[in-house]
Amino acid sequence: GVATSLGMSLNFRALRHIAEMRTSEGAEVEIRFVVDQMISIAKERYPNVFADFKRIDGEDGIGQWVPDNSKV
Repeated sequence: GVATSLGMSLNFRALRHIAEMRTSEGAEVEIRFVVDQMISIAKERYPNVFADFKRIDGEDGIGQWVPDNSKV
């Protein structure tokens, strides 16, 4: 891939939805890698919002984030 910069604005509900969709095993590896890092940071900064998310390590070492409460 080619290195690019990214800027985005979103709310917590959108970020939760992105985490669930873009870290699933069917997503592209590059996207899964970036979103895995994003959710790790978000979970650390906003623990109450992402308290129900659990990280499952994939075979490739990239985490899949699965919530207890989908579409909150």
